[in-house]
Amino acid sequence: MNIETLLQKSQLFIELVIDSGLQRDLQDYQNTLNQNQNKNLIFLNDVNSKIQSKLLPIYNSSLPDDLKVLIKKATSFTEREYLKEFERLENDPKIEAQGYFTQFNSLLISLLRGINSNYTEIKKLKDVIDIYAINHEDIESIEDYYPICLKFNDEKITNGLKDLHRTLRIWNITLLNYQTLVSSESPEQIRVQSVNDGCIEFVLDYAWNVAEKFAGVIDTFSTYYVSYLAAKNTFNKIFGNKSILSKKLQQQNEKTIKMMFDEMEENLKEYIGQQVKEAKSKDEDIINDGTETKKIEVIAKSVINHFLRGNEVKFLIPFHDYEQLETEEEIEKLPEDITRKIRENTSKAKIEYKSLNEADKKLLLGKYSITDLDDLEDNTKTKSAKK
Repeated sequence: MNIETLLQKSQLFIELVIDSGLQRDLQDYQNTLNQNQNKNLIFLNDVNSKIQSKLLPIYNSSLPDDLKVLIKKATSFTEREYLKEFERLENDPKIEAQGYFTQFNSLLISLLRGINSNYTEIKKLKDVIDIYAINHEDIESIEDYYPICLKFNDEKITNGLKDLHRTLRIWNITLLNYQTLVSSESPEQIRVQSVNDGCIEFVLDYAWNVAEKFAGVIDTFSTYYVSYLAAKNTFNKIFGNKSILSKKLQQQNEKTIKMMFDEMEENLKEYIGQQVKEAKSKDEDIINDGTETKKIEVIAKSVINHFLRGNEVKFLIPFHDYEQLETEEEIEKLPEDITRKIRENTSKAKIEYKSLNEADKKLLLGKYSITDLDDLEDNTKTKSAKK
């Protein structure tokens, strides 16, 4: 599902529920019902008819289906057949005023509560999407941007907008930081191209030349990561029964695993550092502002944290068009398709990751959690300001 479609679904809710005056009227009706003179059948039926006239276009539109896509945290108000319930109440010839009032007031409160809950979630979703949505008028050539897909399988992220928004901010900061390290081009805010259903996938448009370098970062880490997971699970199988191990062997086992992961982190930072050196040797306009080491640490931690949560990074287009090459010799001169390597490593990592116990996952996530977003943003702003 692309961003425009998601925004259209949100806008339909705004038009039919908010701009139509339905939410406002329901609140007014609830306030006036507390007055004794407004508890007679004539007044109640009049209000009932007005509510039905507002609900009719809602239930006859695509909004009920749209809300199933938009609303994740709560239940969409259209899942309950309010229109039919109000009609049934209005057409009941035997009901007395007090009984009518009790049922009507209960329906009114429930409907208003459902609408308010849905509106709160949609506003939060729209706020998140608007930050990253592409404004095509601001882009001279969309072909200059490469689509990178961030896939979130972590339930904490997929079930809560707060965590999703925070995670997207981390990635926005990370990718902007990375661009300032390997390119002299002024970085722009990363734009979301589409959002896919099911597990959450955000497709981000990133500068093409920078995306190719960043693919090297993901390839390097995913290679180390698969090796680490395989070794970790092997150690757990062999030495999992601590009752048969001496305390010394247990400590040695834990120390070895820790050294493996620390080395993986250092290798990743070293790889990024080498990329930065190579970029500066080719582009003298890249500015040294003293934050390089900090930014490399941020990038490494963001990548590691993402994968440790069972998430993925996908590169959607091969960086080299092998089909346009005519001879095997020409193909051999090009590097291996890094996007394929990343897919293969990701698939292997998913299998190995499932075998990790929860204690191991929690321990690693604690080490690579990111808490100070303001500090990360300050680093990016410092570089941008100096440029």
